[in-house]
Amino acid sequence: MCLSSTWRRPSWLRERKDLDADRVAALGLSFGGYWAMKLAHTHREQLAAAVNWGGGVHLTFQPEWQERSRDASSYLMDLMPARARIFGGSTFEDYVDRCSELSLLDQGVLAIPCCPLLLVNGKDDQQNASADLCLALEHGSPKTARMFPGGHMGEGPVLPTVLDWLTERLS
Repeated sequence: MCLSSTWRRPSWLRERKDLDADRVAALGLSFGGYWAMKLAHTHREQLAAAVNWGGGVHLTFQPEWQERSRDASSYLMDLMPARARIFGGSTFEDYVDRCSELSLLDQGVLAIPCCPLLLVNGKDDQQNASADLCLALEHGSPKTARMFPGGHMGEGPVLPTVLDWLTERLS
């Protein structure tokens, strides 16, 4: 699960004169936030910072949450077929049968150290459990978190907050 500590940034990144290999960050929104958080733990030596903006962590991937979020009105398309396709399925049942495999807690990812990590979401998110942020704060390395009003990914000054936090870490 965790890469060897001897693995370093790819040579192509170090060789680029127009890029600073010491200032690489992962920023992901929604399911991309899940992957940014996973990278924050599994590739912490290669990242200066990471942001999970509205992505699930553990509770989101439990059958109880999936049933509650099944008809989230904030999703622009048909949420369940979109989720089912993650595992090559097409139905809600196809997804629920396997979604717990995505839990970063059950994978042991949350127990390993991470790079500086910002967790943000809307407190009334109907797609991904906002309580996942609290759960993530209870495990592994210290993290920074901010809950905003609103649903999925929050409302208000979310983007300026994320940009200010990243700017601090990448300066």
